[in-house]
Amino acid sequence: MFVLDNTTRTLELILDGAVANNQLPYVTSYIDQFGGSEGSPGSKNGTSNSGTAVTIVAAPGREDVRRIIKFISVFNADTANRTVNIRLNDNSTTRIIASFVLATLEHLYYQDSVGFYAITTAGAIK
Repeated sequence: MFVLDNTTRTLELILDGAVANNQLPYVTSYIDQFGGSEGSPGSKNGTSNSGTAVTIVAAPGREDVRRIIKFISVFNADTANRTVNIRLNDNSTTRIIASFVLATLEHLYYQDSVGFYAITTAGAIK
């Protein structure tokens, strides 16, 4: 489980460099927990920005909120293999959480209680 429990912590997507043709789309979902009870669900979607970090899950807006990451999906829509890094940014200190090489048309997923895994174009787990 990933929890953003501080207003300075975000999750970011960053690639190994410039894409050949297409940025990689992502979708994330999370639940904000207030004082121990689950409350507001949220989600975000967008695309990568080559070798520049993109915030895929923002920090919670208040110190008393825990943002619990439920789902992450990244699809390699580029025409070349891409190394996809998911990292924690804690007030400008970054830590790589997951790093996968995705071939064209492969997916990277994260599911709460399952973890990270990649799916090939044939539907198999890498």
